[in-house]
Amino acid sequence: MPAAIADLAERLNVDATTIEVLDAREVTWRDGSVGCPSRGLAYTQAEVPGYLVVLRAGDTSYRYHAADARAPFLCETPQTPLEGSA
Repeated sequence: MPAAIADLAERLNVDATTIEVLDAREVTWRDGSVGCPSRGLAYTQAEVPGYLVVLRAGDTSYRYHAADARAPFLCETPQTPLEGSA
């Protein structure tokens, strides 16, 4: 989670202490896109354990997705994780 906060603070050019954590939990993503597919790319079609972090800066919320082998990244076109995710 600290990596996601640091990334957002840098993107927005704000102090990290002004960023609020709204949600941070383990989830299962539907495939290798980790819930953030890009058009034209192919992904492994296996469930991927990972994390969802929702941050707020000002009046705007930002979703960060991650997996065990992938650092948190800002997802601007998010998909929801599988139902029943932790």
